[in-house]
Amino acid sequence: MNIQEFVSSKIVDENGYLTQEAQIIFNQLFTQLQINFSDEGLVVPPQSAENIAQLELADAENGTLLYDETNDLMKVNIAGVFKTVLTS
Repeated sequence: MNIQEFVSSKIVDENGYLTQEAQIIFNQLFTQLQINFSDEGLVVPPQSAENIAQLELADAENGTLLYDETNDLMKVNIAGVFKTVLTS
């Protein structure tokens, strides 16, 4: 099994502290996680209805999940067309 390297430099120095490079990487990683996740779960990127239509035409990746802020609906790309996600 081939496991990709996450970091190609040292993560911990000789004293057991994070190196500056590792601090930068982890800071960026956790910042992005905090932006995209909340206590409620994954924060879905909002899109207006017009932008969702453009993504349909641009053949967005299958399974892409978006929040349609214009209509207050969740939508998922299924075979090139965004369908409304029904919630109970």
